[in-house]
Amino acid sequence: MKVYIIIIFFLIFFSGIGQIERSPTILVLNSQKTIVDKKYDSIAKLMVRKGLTEEHKKRIRESNAEFPLISEKEILFLEEVDISTQIPYGVYYILSYKFFEYYQNLLIFPAKENNDSSLEQLNIISEKYDTNWVVNIPLTEFYFENGVNKGIVKYQLYNKKSKEILIEKELNINDHNFGGEMACLEGTISCVIMNSIWTISLEVYNFMLKNKMYWR
Repeated sequence: MKVYIIIIFFLIFFSGIGQIERSPTILVLNSQKTIVDKKYDSIAKLMVRKGLTEEHKKRIRESNAEFPLISEKEILFLEEVDISTQIPYGVYYILSYKFFEYYQNLLIFPAKENNDSSLEQLNIISEKYDTNWVVNIPLTEFYFENGVNKGIVKYQLYNKKSKEILIEKELNINDHNFGGEMACLEGTISCVIMNSIWTISLEVYNFMLKNKMYWR
C-alpha cells in the first residue's frame, strides 16, 4: 500500500513539471490601421520584408531557448513585416527586456489579430491566446508638418482578469532625440517610431507594476 501511495505521489509531482503558471502573460497585437504620408513611401518600401531565412529563425530560437512557444510566435509575426509592424514589435521587445529582468516567469509574445478594438473582441483574443494582458494598437499614423516628422499612435491595455480596458490613449509623437535608452537619429521617421515604442512600453510597464491586483 505504501509503495502504491509513493508511486502516485511521484506521478503527480512529475506531471506538474513543465506546466508552469506564467505571470505576467502579455500579448502585443499588430497595428489595426496604419496611415503613412506619401513623403515616406520610399522609406516604407524599405521596411517591407516577406519570409525569414533559416539562419534568422535559428537565431530567434537560440535566443529564446527556454521559451519555445515565444520563439514560434515571434517567427510567425516576423514572417511578413512592414512599417505597420515596427511599433508593436518594438513594444514587445522592450517589455520583454523590462519585465524579464525581474520576472523570469514572464510570458510575452506578438501576434497579428485584426479587431475593432472593442472590449468584446479584446476579451475574445485574450481567451484565444490565454493571456491576461493585451496591448492593442488601433491606429498608427505618420505625417510631416512644419518641417517635423510626427506620429499619432492610439493604444489600449486590456486586462482579462477585470475584463476592462485599463489604458486607452492617443499619443502625439515627434522626431526629437531624447537620448539615453531612447536615443535615435534626430529629425527622422525612425525617431518617431522609436519614441512611440518607448512611450507605450514605459507607460504599460509602469502601470502594470503599480497595479498587481490585476495580475492573475
